[in-house]
Amino acid sequence: MELISYMIVFWFACYGAANGIAYSRLLYPLRIWISYSSYELDEYENVKNGKLRSGRIAKFLTKLVHCPLCLGFWLGVLFSIFGLSISAQYVHSDLGISQKVCFTLMDGFFGSAAAWITHLKMNNGFES
Repeated sequence: MELISYMIVFWFACYGAANGIAYSRLLYPLRIWISYSSYELDEYENVKNGKLRSGRIAKFLTKLVHCPLCLGFWLGVLFSIFGLSISAQYVHSDLGISQKVCFTLMDGFFGSAAAWITHLKMNNGFES
């Protein structure tokens, strides 16, 4: 696959997954389950009287599932690890561990930028 094709697929995969996890109605119960240890829902299914989970991992996951910028980074890293690496398209497959880590982080940052830029454009319109 050509590099531009990889970039387009990577871009939309990061945006779609990050936006879906952070904002979709379908995954709303998952976000609530991750974020709250106990809660009540009002008539519009919004959380009221919720008690946020405690603990470092729970707080990290709560912030993560509500932030498309953060999700974009971690999704970019995961996509890179599982074979959809944009950075590795430039070089041969016989990379050292430090190069692989570097390329994986670069893909994470690209995923973060892709998710955030598209999120901003979709929410603020294309007139700017």
